[in-house]
Amino acid sequence: MPLTVNFIGETAEEIAVISLARAMMEKLSEKSREGASGWETCSAVNLSNSLREHVEKGDPVDVANFCAFLFAKGTNIAKDCFPPVHVSYGCTRVKPLDQPVFQLSARIKQLVEVYGSLRAVASALDVDAGYLSRLSSGKKENPRYELLRKLGLRAVTFYVEASDRNG
Repeated sequence: MPLTVNFIGETAEEIAVISLARAMMEKLSEKSREGASGWETCSAVNLSNSLREHVEKGDPVDVANFCAFLFAKGTNIAKDCFPPVHVSYGCTRVKPLDQPVFQLSARIKQLVEVYGSLRAVASALDVDAGYLSRLSSGKKENPRYELLRKLGLRAVTFYVEASDRNG
């Protein structure tokens, strides 16, 4: 809710900041009542990705809250966490799926290029480096939702019509 009261001695900038801070606290209180918590334990990469998602949604209060979380952690917005990459491995993009399809190993390789090493990726995502290595090599599959989220991915299952109804 925009602040319309003009305080004596405060500039328009100060009024804007106070107004935004109040809106931020209201939103955080609302989300807390809904059970949201835990930003303190999120990595800068996860917070940065969430910030980018909320920029796309268009709510400046949510964007400001994610900026505040990063500021409170003493970190900058992580640069190019998940730059767009199109990975082709013989899979045809289905009409409703408007996003690129990734192999898990390709996403991990992409992050290694961004962070410089698998160990640095594991540290940034707060994940065991050995487990990440096994996922990258294909020795492990089907990571849990939490790890997919840290990797900036989500699992999508879809079905296509078979040309032969018998199989």
